[in-house]
Amino acid sequence: MGDIIEFYCNNSQIMNDAIDRIVVEIYSYKKHFGDKSILLSGCGSKSGTTTTAINLAIALSAAGWKTLLVDCDLRKGSKFKKLNENIGVGLTDYLAEKAEVDKVICETNYEYLNYVPSGTASNSPIRLLCSTRLEEFVSYVKAKYDYIIFDFPSLNIVADANIMFPYVDGIALVASLNQTTKRQLCDARRKVSKFGDKCYGLIVNQVDLPQYKKYIKDYDYFGEENMSKRYKRYNRNDKKLIKDNG
Repeated sequence: MGDIIEFYCNNSQIMNDAIDRIVVEIYSYKKHFGDKSILLSGCGSKSGTTTTAINLAIALSAAGWKTLLVDCDLRKGSKFKKLNENIGVGLTDYLAEKAEVDKVICETNYEYLNYVPSGTASNSPIRLLCSTRLEEFVSYVKAKYDYIIFDFPSLNIVADANIMFPYVDGIALVASLNQTTKRQLCDARRKVSKFGDKCYGLIVNQVDLPQYKKYIKDYDYFGEENMSKRYKRYNRNDKKLIKDNG
C-alpha cells in the first residue's frame, strides 16, 4: 500500500441525502445484476465529477463495502489535483510498468476505502489505457473490492473514458445545471449509446435549494427543525384532545 490519503468529509445533510439516493440506485444494480465497477464522466468541463465520485465512494465505504476510488484523469499533473498533490506514483506508473499494483493503491482515513491516484502526468494516456496492463488492473481490483469507482475526465473533452466502457459494469454521466449545454448532453449520450445497457443515467450538480425543493418536496422531512415543529404540533393536539374529552 502507498500513502494515506485524507478525504474531506461533507457535512451537508442535503448533499448527503442526494448522494444516498445515488447509492440506492447503485446498490440495486449490484443486488440484481452483480454490478460493482462504475465509471463517472462529465458531459462538459466543471461538471463536478470528482466531487461526486469522492462523496459516492465515501458513502459506499461507510456502508461497510470495500470500495476503491480510481483517479483516471491521467493528463493532469499532481500539483493540480485535489487529493494527491504529494503522491509519487499512481495509475499511469502502473500502466507504464514503472510500479506494481500494490504500490499505487493508497489507504485513506476511511476504513473500507482505498484510493488510486492518477500518477505521473502523461502526454499519451490513450496508449497507456489501451495496454494489457489496464485489463490486468481491472481484473485485480474487481476480485478484491465490492465497488470500484472510476473517475474520468469529461467525455466531450477527451476520449479516455471510451476505452474503459467495455470493462465497467455501469456508466454514470455527470452534468452541471445551467453550465452543461443541451448539445453537450446529447453528445455525451451519443458516445455511450453503444453501451446503452450499462448507462445508469445522469447525475446533475449545482442545483440550488429552491430548484431542489421542486424535485424533492419533502427533502427535509426528517430534519431536526421540522421534526421539532411536528412534535410540538402533535403535542398540542394531544393536550387539546385530552381536554375536550376530560
